[in-house]
Amino acid sequence: MVLCWIVSAQASLVTTVGASFEGREILATTYGYGSTEVLVISGTHGDEIEGVWLAESFMTDLAAKESEITEFSIHIIPRLNPDGIAKMQRGNARNVDLNRNFAEGWSAANQRGFSTGSAPLSEPETAALREFILARPGIKRILSIHAPLNMLDFDGEEGKRLAQLMAERNGMRVATVGYPTPGSLGKFCQAFRIPLVTMELPRGGEKNAIWQRHQAAIWAFIGG
Repeated sequence: MVLCWIVSAQASLVTTVGASFEGREILATTYGYGSTEVLVISGTHGDEIEGVWLAESFMTDLAAKESEITEFSIHIIPRLNPDGIAKMQRGNARNVDLNRNFAEGWSAANQRGFSTGSAPLSEPETAALREFILARPGIKRILSIHAPLNMLDFDGEEGKRLAQLMAERNGMRVATVGYPTPGSLGKFCQAFRIPLVTMELPRGGEKNAIWQRHQAAIWAFIGG
């Protein structure tokens, strides 16, 4: 794993998580140096650019406030699926849904028109994310940002509490998707007992307006 320092008023640690199938870097930036670690992921599905915008707006806010972040280490992976983002498609370069490729509960059955991969963790993006998380046992909660269901899904009772806390700030409903998600990040988090909130943004909107609506909710998740 390659580490480098980005030098600014407050240095942020940029980590190469891995590479996509087509060789694009997957990067994580860490803000703060506290003992409580939090992970925010977006861009799992390449056609859900709203989540990427929100994560990148949060990164800008974190960079401005980094001297104030003393209790947390906040990891952001804004573009988990860079090949899919480049192609503006849900799946990765092999048209695999990365959120169905984890080993936990994996199924070979086609999921809603998308491949789940040739085997559990067959995709380099999924395998890299798994390694990143398991190498950091201090991660206490994960926020995964998606679209377009306009709701806050959760895994675990602590995930539910955090989703409710976020809903008080942005008015989104707290619910579960209501259909099977074999091989998902949620199933992985259940297996390793990591609280997860899956933030499903509505489709569309303007980047700054999305940030203005959800910034208080994201900070509530961090501090919750």
